[in-house]
Amino acid sequence: MRMMSESHPAAQGAPARPQRTMEDGQHGRTDAKSAVSAARAVRWGMPGLYPPHQPRDDNPGEVLVWTAFSQAALGNWSVFHSLKLRTVHKQFGEGDFIACAPDYGALIVEVKGGEVTHAAGHWFQSGRPMAESPLTQAHRYRSKLKKCLAAAGHEDVPLGVACWLSETPAGADGKPGQRITHEDLKEVVLFEDDLSAPLVAIERCLNATLTRGNGPPTTAWIEAIARMWGEDFDPRRSARSLLDRAKARVSNFDDQQLEVLNGLDVNPRMVIQGGAGTGKTTVALEVLQRWAWEGTPTRYLCFTEGLARWIDASLEPLRAAGNDVRAVPLRARARELSEVWGLSTGPLDTGEDWTRMLHMVRDEARRRTLDPLESVVIDEAQNFDALDWEVALALTDGARRRWVFHDPRQSFWDDRPLPEVFAPGGTFMHYTLRRQQRASAGLSALAQAYLDARPVSGPEDPRVVALRDACDPDATRCVAVDSAVPLVSALGEELDRLLALGIAPSDVMVVTLLGQYTSDVHGVEMLGAHEVTTVD
Repeated sequence: MRMMSESHPAAQGAPARPQRTMEDGQHGRTDAKSAVSAARAVRWGMPGLYPPHQPRDDNPGEVLVWTAFSQAALGNWSVFHSLKLRTVHKQFGEGDFIACAPDYGALIVEVKGGEVTHAAGHWFQSGRPMAESPLTQAHRYRSKLKKCLAAAGHEDVPLGVACWLSETPAGADGKPGQRITHEDLKEVVLFEDDLSAPLVAIERCLNATLTRGNGPPTTAWIEAIARMWGEDFDPRRSARSLLDRAKARVSNFDDQQLEVLNGLDVNPRMVIQGGAGTGKTTVALEVLQRWAWEGTPTRYLCFTEGLARWIDASLEPLRAAGNDVRAVPLRARARELSEVWGLSTGPLDTGEDWTRMLHMVRDEARRRTLDPLESVVIDEAQNFDALDWEVALALTDGARRRWVFHDPRQSFWDDRPLPEVFAPGGTFMHYTLRRQQRASAGLSALAQAYLDARPVSGPEDPRVVALRDACDPDATRCVAVDSAVPLVSALGEELDRLLALGIAPSDVMVVTLLGQYTSDVHGVEMLGAHEVTTVD
C-alpha cells in the first residue's frame, strides 16, 4: 500500500508508550517543556499525528490508540486525537480520533476502553450498560463534523465511522471482529489486537465504509480540520511590553519585599518571618513563579487545604506552559505518597491514624531514593509539629533551594518551634517583613493591641492612644469597657447606637478574637435586646 511504503517524520524516534511515574502515580508524560518546543516545529496541516509528542488527554483507552499511531509510519495520513467542535448551530461534539486518508476521506473512530461485551441486544462496558451502541456516538459526531467542514467550504469530504475497543481482545483464535455479527458493525469494530498494526486496521474500516479514490482532489480539507483541531497559539510580546509588565509586577512589592526577592539568586536557603498582612504569601508565590519559570521541579508545601488550593490555582498558567510546579498541604502529600508507595496505612479517621501514616511515609521516604526536587517553598511553617517537619525534610532532602515562611504569632499551637536546622546563625538566612500591606492602620493598631496581653491601664494607655490615632474617626470607634460591666451588655448598647443611625441589622457583624471556647460573646443568643446568629 502506498501509505505504508512512505515514511513520515512522526515515525522517526517515536516515543514509547508512556509509563507511570513513581512519585506522583499519574500518567507519565513526555517532558512538557520539550514537547512545547518540539510542537512549535510542527507544520500544521501536514501529514502526521496530532498531537505528536503526547496524548491530548489521559483516557486510558485513547492513550493506547494514540501510542499505537505514534509508533506507526503514517505516510500521507493525518490522525487527530480529540477533535472538539462547535457548529454554527452551537452544538458541541468531540471525536476521539479522526484519521484522514487523502484517497478515501476521513474516518471517525470512537474509542471505548474497558472490557466491552454484547448480550441480549445490549452493550456493556466493564460490566455496566452503555447508554448508546458503540457507533451511535460516532454517527452523531459525524453530522457535526460534516457541518463544520461545509461551513469551511468543504462539503464533498467522505466521512466514515468506526469503533475501537482498545482494551477488549478479539476472539479466541485472534481474528479481529470474530464476535461481531451485527450487520452495521462488520469490519468497522477494532480490538486490542489491532493496536499492533493500526494502519492496516484503519484501512480495513475505510474499505468497509468509503471508496478508495473518492477523496477530494486536494488536501485543503485536512488543513481545515487541522485548524479546527487547534493551531499553535504562541503570541509574542515586544521587548517593551515585557519590560512594562515586569515594571507593573515589581510595583506591587514594597522595598522590604523587593529586598527579599533580590536575594533570590544568592540565598538558596531562607527563613522569612512576618506578621499577618505583611505579604509573606505574596512573596512566596512570586518565588514559586520565578523558580518554576527556570524549568526546575518546584513544590509548595503548607499546612491548610484552603491556602494550598488558592496557590495551586494561581500556578495553573505555569503548568499549562509546561512547568513542573504544584502546591499541596504537607499531610495531603504524605497521604498521596502512602497510596502510591502501597503502604498499608489503614483508615485515616483519627489523629492516631494520621500519626501512624506520617511515620510510615517518613520512614519510607528515608529508605527510598526520591527524584530530587530542585526548589521547595514551605509556608505556614508555624503550624508544623515535630513529625510534620520530619516528613517534610525527608521528602525535600536534597533540594538545592528551600525557603520557609512563618509567623509564630499566627500559630494555632504554642509549642511548635522551627527545627534547629532553621535556627539563626546556621545555614539559613533570616529576614523579617514588618510593613503591613493588607490591613488599614486602625486594624493593624488593633491587632498589635490585642497581641499585647497586658491589662489596659486606661484611656491614655499607649496602645489605646495608638489605636485611636490610627483610626478614621468617621469609620472606626474605640470603646473602652469597664471590667465591671458585662461585655454582652456593652455590645448591646453599641448595637442600639448603630441601629439608631439607620444601619440595617443584616449589615452588623460582631467579631471576637478570643475564640469560641474562651469568648463571653460566642454562642450567646441575645446582645442586649438584639437576637444574634452565631457563626464560626
